Amino acid sequence: GATYARPKMGIGAPLVLKQGRHPLLEHLGEVSLIPNDVGITHATNFQLVTGPNMSGKSTYLRQTALIVLMAHVGCHVPADAATIPVLQRVFTRIGETVLPTTHPSLAHSSLSVVPTHGRLQHLSTN
Repeated sequence: GATYARPKMGIGAPLVLKQGRHPLLEHLGEVSLIPNDVGITHATNFQLVTGPNMSGKSTYLRQTALIVLMAHVGCHVPADAATIPVLQRVFTRIGETVLPTTHPSLAHSSLSVVPTHGRLQHLSTN
């Protein structure tokens, strides 16, 4: 079966995933996905993901965000190896897309959350 790794977590650590996979799409098994590596360090803390339509850009971003969230709640993650920084928040802008699945629970899935400055202040202080 697919391997799940216990992530190494630390303050200021880089975000490194080896052969990371989207946990929900892998579980549903309706599409064939290719595992991806992720490498984000202090020197490369801004990523611009480009590519043609339907090439997996949104899935890659959602996959990375889900793996980070899973690690923060104490789960093993769908990757061969993972190093994940301790984070307070994740910023991403993912456009409206059609997911490559017909599963009803994912039909209206969206990770496009852009909180206002006031909400961020509230989250940071509480």
